[in-house]
Amino acid sequence: MTTTSITTEPDPTTTLTARTAAYGAAAWALAFAGVNLYLQAVGIDGLRTHWTAFTVVNLGVVALKVLGAAVAVGTVQRWGRRVPAHLTSVGVWGAAAVLLLYTGYGLVATVASGELSAWMLAGGTFWMPVLAYLAFFALGGGLFAVAARQHQRRDGVRRVWALVGALVAPLLLGAVLLGASVVF
Repeated sequence: MTTTSITTEPDPTTTLTARTAAYGAAAWALAFAGVNLYLQAVGIDGLRTHWTAFTVVNLGVVALKVLGAAVAVGTVQRWGRRVPAHLTSVGVWGAAAVLLLYTGYGLVATVASGELSAWMLAGGTFWMPVLAYLAFFALGGGLFAVAARQHQRRDGVRRVWALVGALVAPLLLGAVLLGASVVF
């Protein structure tokens, strides 16, 4: 009788690029989950009347970020092979798509509002936090995208699963946010 155990050793078929991207994406997601937990602990002015709704959404976001970190690490760990490769691919491509679409939307909205041009002409630093904020999301999206592509190549996952993740995740997130806005 053979027993299988979960090991924390990396899959020997992974590349340095794959491991760097996967662990980087996981660290990004967990650090960002830490920000949400901090906000939950200290509170946010103006949300006291909607604290229950904020708590439900915020802790849901923390759970998604922890899940995202686990999926990213699962692309390079042996225990990650227990999950069907196409499901892992959907997860990491979905995370990449949500983060990169959010970054793109933020940049387009900033440019379309004319505020970026005004900032550049004035030589001010007001929009530096906005651009740094968007770069933070782009970093996470890029790390997830590299991890997803490396996983897809190594495991021979068909491209259709990347498309499913990239299309379904933003739609699902939009539906959840819409539902939350209706309920709360």
